[in-house]
Amino acid sequence: MINLAVFDSNPSNCKKINKDVLNYAVQDNIDLDLLWFFGETDSAKIKKYASVINIALISLDLQDGKSIGKQIYKINEDCRIIYYSSDNYEELQQLLCVRPCGFYNAGKCDEDLIVHIKSSISDLKSSKNHFYYETRKDIFVFAMKTIMYFQSDLKYVMIHTDKQTEQIY
Repeated sequence: MINLAVFDSNPSNCKKINKDVLNYAVQDNIDLDLLWFFGETDSAKIKKYASVINIALISLDLQDGKSIGKQIYKINEDCRIIYYSSDNYEELQQLLCVRPCGFYNAGKCDEDLIVHIKSSISDLKSSKNHFYYETRKDIFVFAMKTIMYFQSDLKYVMIHTDKQTEQIY
């Protein structure tokens, strides 16, 4: 499962992102787990979840939007970060010292968000730092450094990581 986290405080942005991402997931038959962080997010919460986030959508309209990206990237360098803003965001690109996957203007083009998410998922699939496995119903993405071992049981394989165990066919 791909964990996509959204950091925003604007309810209309969140509603729009939820609608767009769910439409995309249904249309392309992709299983995404959405994690929502509303308003100001403290460091303890980011530390708790950063290691499991595959793609982070971070609003630059948040006062601490840039620092959230830095904190996530410091903990999880494999996370794909997409910054977005409802204001003019071109000038903010030079200010960011985290390597984002993309920038997206929430007020202009609806398809940009999905293009960036597709690009991030494609990047995860081809990454040598991730174990990626796709079934008809599910997508499994594990950071290679978190995998402890694989266990075979006839048709099934158990993937044991430092935080969870997942069974795949």
